[in-house]
Amino acid sequence: MVGQRADTCPGSIASLDMTAQHLLMSSLAPSSRVVYAKEFRRYEQFCSSVLGADLCFPATQPTMARYIAHLFDASYASSTIATSVSAISYFHKALGHPDPSESFYIKRLLIGVSKCNPSRDMRVPISLPMLQQLIDAVPSIASDTYTAKMVRAMFSLAFFALLRLSEITTTARTAHTLQHKDVILGDTEMQVCFSSYKHSGAHPFKLSISQQPKGVCPVRLVRDYLMARGNTQGPLFVHLDQSPVTPHLFTEHLRLAVIAARLTHLNISSHCFRLGRCTHLASLGYSEHKIKLVGRWKSDAYTRYIRVDALSC
Repeated sequence: MVGQRADTCPGSIASLDMTAQHLLMSSLAPSSRVVYAKEFRRYEQFCSSVLGADLCFPATQPTMARYIAHLFDASYASSTIATSVSAISYFHKALGHPDPSESFYIKRLLIGVSKCNPSRDMRVPISLPMLQQLIDAVPSIASDTYTAKMVRAMFSLAFFALLRLSEITTTARTAHTLQHKDVILGDTEMQVCFSSYKHSGAHPFKLSISQQPKGVCPVRLVRDYLMARGNTQGPLFVHLDQSPVTPHLFTEHLRLAVIAARLTHLNISSHCFRLGRCTHLASLGYSEHKIKLVGRWKSDAYTRYIRVDALSC
């Protein structure tokens, strides 16, 4: 047939479909790939055991509503239900099907789930006063002046740039670590250029951060650190010998700072900087769209981070 390759046959088409499916899954972060596959299997099992169907895909709004109700009745946490719906939503969008989770009805169901069965995230959002306490505690736990400047800058930037641990530290598998060239300092503001981040695809993002109160100001603290670091290219945060900072070192310095600042009664982890800034922006009246943008979220997971009531901690 004119216009058809001679080697095109059902077998080769099936092979191409498998390759396309592999590429689709590869577009996800490794952790998301595992979670989404698990959640889609959960949905398949629901279709089979509850609805008596091999697979209800694409899903209709009633099917999605019944699935959410099924998970709720089975006492799944609201965060698990939201993740499962996000997984199903992803596959609908990726394969060109209408996404049932975008309907008003499904969105209200998910809000109802979160109100009736809220997930308890025990992590505390870091507030500005807490950030000041942690930064003030650094000199007492750092081994030398250089390390103190580095850790203070890391704490401040982790908060104001809503950094994930993978963006501020380096591992053998890291793909999103901020580089020296990614930070541009001005007199009263700084720009952080994210060429790669979780779910970024091929869409870089530039974040502008204005001058903040002196004790926690990332513009000042990062400038002090970079003056000590020098202009050697590579990861933004490195030791004096230019070896990159690992997640373990960052979390260990945070643990020691929490002790020194007498905040051990609170559940503080590296993600609390991101959680704290998200909550802080909400308290300042930022729109949800703006928070989602600056935090580089692809989904609506950020809504679980907004806990203005916790700022009094």
